[in-house]
Amino acid sequence: MRRRTSLLAATAILAGSLSFVQASPAAACSSRSVRSMLRTSNMLEVVSLRTYHLVVKADKRAYQVGEVAKVNVTVTRPAHEDPVGAGIEQEPPESFPAEDVNVGIGLRVGDVFLFGHSVTDSDGFAQVKIKIKDYTPAGKASADAYAWKMAVDTPCARVEENGYTQKSGLFNVLRNR
Repeated sequence: MRRRTSLLAATAILAGSLSFVQASPAAACSSRSVRSMLRTSNMLEVVSLRTYHLVVKADKRAYQVGEVAKVNVTVTRPAHEDPVGAGIEQEPPESFPAEDVNVGIGLRVGDVFLFGHSVTDSDGFAQVKIKIKDYTPAGKASADAYAWKMAVDTPCARVEENGYTQKSGLFNVLRNR
């Protein structure tokens, strides 16, 4: 029942957002036209919907340089913000786990940037593992977390679901003395 409700909500959001896109003649999606669009790039319509809510937590409060940091991310839908940017903010009455969603974490420690990636399971959970490189300074790690999944990919249009959050002071990085 939850999955059906989630699918119905996502379909309604998608249908509503696509109504803002102007229709083009059928000839615009002919094979010749599509090849031309691909050659000139940036000619395809991309609709991004902010449908994911991310909760980010570190496995530990501190990691030593050289260790692998484990960042736990839970991705749910719908988002706790307006999915199409029309300025209508609202809290969802219920949330559902988002399965098979790509999750990327960018860690910033001082002027060092470290990256990790994972994919959510059926509970919307992903553990992103990021090696703390030896050139990383001691300090607080801040994270930028982004989740995305391509919902529809056709020759003339792409629809992507995504979500973003930022977490400062996620954990401390310690250096051996």
